[in-house]
Amino acid sequence: MTNQIVFCNRNVLLLHNLDGNFIREISVSTSEWIYGMAVISDNFVAVTYDDCCHIDIVNIKTDQVTARINTIDSCFKITCENELMYAIMYDTMINVMDMSGNVIRSFSSPSLYINNIQIDKDKLLLTDCDNSTLYCCDLQGNVMWKFADKDVKELHGVTTDKHGNVYIVGSFTQNIIVITENGTHFKELISICDDVTYPIGIFYNKSKDCLLVCSTKGKVFLFDILHSSATLQQLNNFRRSGIRSGSSPIL
Repeated sequence: MTNQIVFCNRNVLLLHNLDGNFIREISVSTSEWIYGMAVISDNFVAVTYDDCCHIDIVNIKTDQVTARINTIDSCFKITCENELMYAIMYDTMINVMDMSGNVIRSFSSPSLYINNIQIDKDKLLLTDCDNSTLYCCDLQGNVMWKFADKDVKELHGVTTDKHGNVYIVGSFTQNIIVITENGTHFKELISICDDVTYPIGIFYNKSKDCLLVCSTKGKVFLFDILHSSATLQQLNNFRRSGIRSGSSPIL
């Protein structure tokens, strides 16, 4: 997947190259709409559906659903790392499963309104849309720190860079905030002035230092991120440049 970008649109996956050009689509369901997706490896992604009790493993090289994992409850957003899946079960519980669907452990989510989850090494990042709060937890679900600010509201997507800095989407405030890995400092990186209208999805490419942002209006933006040093305590020299944009039918 290093040379491709995968988007979700209703019941299909849309494959684009890094220049934003459409390659093809993969139909993964005849009736269910995709709710969440996570990268497993270069050729495989995990897909969840709206109000459905299963996870599909999709090979984006062969365009095939190679496995279906049944879950005990509705499975919403999901993240994967080291052959483990961390899945939000009906907003209130997080199940940790292997790639065969065996539940290794479970723990309660830090709030009742978790709508996104992202793993980064030894921590989980979870966003609460209703309360506009970001939670940073260990892999057992214990809250290490949380972040909320009046200038970023209706949190959706969350991602991290190679230094552990956290990026969150404020859809209502139409901005992107970057937060240091310990949650003590933050900076607005992208604002409403950048014409990124109602952002919702976000992904950081750690090998290329670029930030992909998707909006509810069907627009996709790619920002090059400039780091002045590996340790960004105050974020004073943290910048982005080289905005590129394109259209994609993302809903």
